[in-house]
This record gives sequence, structure tokens and C-alpha cells, in this order.
Amino acid sequence: MPKMSLPSFSQILVETKKFVEPRLHAFVRQATTHGRLSDALLHSTRGSGKYIRPHLTLTFAQSTSQTAIDLGCAIELVHCYSLIHDDLPCMDNADLRRGLPSVWKAFDEATAVLAGDALIPLAYDILAKLTLPADTKIELIAEFSQAIGGNGLVGGQMMDLFPSKNLNDIEQMQLLKTGALLSFSCLAGAILAHGVKSPQVRIAQDFGAKLGLIYQITDDLLSVRGTSEQTGKPVQNDDDKITFVSVFGVEGAQQLLLDLSADLAVLSQQTQVDHQLQPILDFVLHRSY
Repeated sequence: MPKMSLPSFSQILVETKKFVEPRLHAFVRQATTHGRLSDALLHSTRGSGKYIRPHLTLTFAQSTSQTAIDLGCAIELVHCYSLIHDDLPCMDNADLRRGLPSVWKAFDEATAVLAGDALIPLAYDILAKLTLPADTKIELIAEFSQAIGGNGLVGGQMMDLFPSKNLNDIEQMQLLKTGALLSFSCLAGAILAHGVKSPQVRIAQDFGAKLGLIYQITDDLLSVRGTSEQTGKPVQNDDDKITFVSVFGVEGAQQLLLDLSADLAVLSQQTQVDHQLQPILDFVLHRSY
């Protein structure tokens, strides 16, 4: 009997997108009655987005229930907000995102700022309306606030604007800027599957944090060696920024990537979804987009 081939991670993400994207767009269409703002919000969710964060949530939740999908939508919307603001001329000044013009480029800077602003309360509205016990929702909202605020995503972005060359500071910056939301994605799914007090919740959180570091290193490497056609965004535009590649060089960053991957593989084995995490481990190590 011939051996059946396993689906690639790209194929797996396509399936996740089928679950999440229609619901995501439904939320966005209900977010405002202002035509231009609505168009900007929809634009920010289109293109070649990979939906890795919702995928992690569904994986750790071991579910594609409406609650899990809506939770994934809330996370993806905040990710979209962060990309809108990250691309602004006052930040990274990037005119391409997910293979499309950045929101500020497609519309204007003020509309982009307001579109990003609108996605944050929309995400919280989704969380508040999840069909879950009140104490679970409160825990999710509290963890979400930490992940995306001044001690999370926003704090990491600030550190990126005023960087340090200290290794610990670089790792902390990426743990916040990239890792915090990935970490919450895993944690949130584990809460749905096991409850707030399960040890699996913190294992999932740690997995997401380390995954964020690995993801950022591969992102830095792609920025040096990749093309805009592959990544859907500008490349070789980090010359004035502190990155893992600028500090360690390409070979040093690759070695750090291997070391962290070994740690992540061990952590993966402590979860109850180890076999489902292997494709994402392979992807972040060898990705070309």
C-alpha cells in the first residue's frame, strides 16, 4: 500500500484560512458604516496573510468551534492593526504588505491610523461576546491586554524604534514585538481546551514565545536574502535597524535559529498537540515567505 503524503504547512494554513477569513470579514464589515474606513479595514485583512496566529489558537484549542474561530479572529485583527501602524511613514515607512499596497499607501496616513485604531476595540468586542464563562473571558481579556500593550506588542515596537545592541535587549524586543501575540495565540487556545488553571496553558505560552523568536530570526534572514515577491513586503530595508542578522551575521543568526529550534522541539513534546505542531516547526525553520 503506497504511503500517504502529509499535507504541507501551506496547505494546512489554507484550510485554517477557509475557517477564519469569512468570519473575519463579517466582523470587519460590521465595524463601521463609514465607507472609506470600511474599505481600509477590509484592505488590511486581504492579501497573502498566512493566518498563523489563528492557526495556533485552533491547534491548541483542538477545535474549530465558533468560539475558537472567533477568538482567532480577534487575534488576527490585532495583528492586522499592528501591521497597519508598523508600515506608516513615521514607523517603518513600508509601502507593501502581504503583496498589496500598505493601507497608508492605498488610502492615506490618517485613514491608516484610524483603521488601526478601529481594529483594537473590534477585537475586544469579539472577546467580550465569546460564549464562555465570565471568569474565562476575564482571564482571556487580561492576558490579551498584557500581550498587546506597553509590556507586550507596543512595548516591543517602541524598543524597535530606539534599539539597543545588547543581546538580552534584542531578545526582549522580539519577545514583545513578535512573540507576545504568538504566545497569546497558543495560550488562548490552551485555555479553551484545558481551562485557565491547567499546566498546559503556560506550556503553550512558552511555546509561542520561543516560536516568536524563531519566526523573527527567519524574518530577519528573509529580509537579507529574500525578495519582495516571496515575502509580500519590502526586503533589505533593515540596514538602519538592530536585528539578529545585523548583530550576529547570517551564520550566527542561523546557528541561534538551530539552538532555539532544538529548545522548541523539546517544549513541543510537553504539549498535548505535539504531532500537530511539527509542520509549523518545519515551516519556521525553512520558510521562504
